[in-house]
Amino acid sequence: MIKYRKPQEGNTRVALVGPYVTHNFGDDLIGAVLARSLLSQHKVDVLLASMSKDNQAWVGTTPKSRNRDALLESDAILVGGGGILGDSGMKPTNRYLLSAVKAALFGKATGRPVLVNAVGAGPLSLPSSRILCRTLCRLAAGVGVRDRESAEFLVQDLGVSPLKVTSGADVAVLWPHYLKTVTESVGTLGIQFDIVGYESALRSPAIYDISKTIVDFCESQANHVTLVSNYSSGTQLQRHFTFAPRSLQYSFLPGFLSRLRGLEAIVTSHLHLAIAAYAARIPCFSIYVRGKTARFYDQIGHRDRAIDVSTASPAEVRRLLKSATAAQWTDDDENHLRELQARATQLIELSAQLLH
Repeated sequence: MIKYRKPQEGNTRVALVGPYVTHNFGDDLIGAVLARSLLSQHKVDVLLASMSKDNQAWVGTTPKSRNRDALLESDAILVGGGGILGDSGMKPTNRYLLSAVKAALFGKATGRPVLVNAVGAGPLSLPSSRILCRTLCRLAAGVGVRDRESAEFLVQDLGVSPLKVTSGADVAVLWPHYLKTVTESVGTLGIQFDIVGYESALRSPAIYDISKTIVDFCESQANHVTLVSNYSSGTQLQRHFTFAPRSLQYSFLPGFLSRLRGLEAIVTSHLHLAIAAYAARIPCFSIYVRGKTARFYDQIGHRDRAIDVSTASPAEVRRLLKSATAAQWTDDDENHLRELQARATQLIELSAQLLH
């Protein structure tokens, strides 16, 4: 049980610390779900640095310019979202893990309760990252992870006490419940393929042919394809086209989610575009750059819809694209989604330990 020092006046103030720096759709989505769940279910103020002011105004959080400011004004600290306990970024880095450890050390020194929640764990390529991860788990009162493999990594590989670890599912599957938006009908297949900078993808001997296969498909289906991007800049595919295809670029959560849920299906190289689509009952497919994406497709019973870009062939990519154009949401998909949502809710409920 987390010992909590209740403030004398006003709402409890929770500092949310995570990878909300690059304004990446996936990270912002998880942060928004974590924040909105606290705001809607408990009498709290959520203090958050780095996420855009427009998104924060929509979610209802209190913007702070730096994590330091959020921590100083907080009563409790929630470290959450993304793969903080694993390799982050295109190349292995511990930038988010380091900031999380600093926040936890501040909490330990000042008597503020600290919880790590809704994160992925492993792999950790850097020796310093393993030390930081162990330290963070020791400082936290509990650690909620998004899949069984993450829990096994912490317990079996890093020696974290199993009593500290709660295994659930990615809280992004709950976004339609916590983040209400309208559906803007798009009626096309979404395509996103951004692999520049990912070493495993660039090592593929077929990467040029795979990229050309995707571009050729998009050009042949010009009226039925929307290019999707995790960022405000366009997908890396755009510069290869001889025409200006439809595009959906991320800047503001509600507008992006409204159009995302209007797609017929999506093919993506990024995990949280697939999860967000699946949560909106849109068939998803992936040409992935990291094993964590394959884990998700195992969870939803569609391992055949995810192929590793480092070993894929153009023929496999063509088959995947063809399957995406004909995919339909099924009763089996509905059952898997409900199961994941129930497991993700366990992590949402874990956050409440900060408040009691």
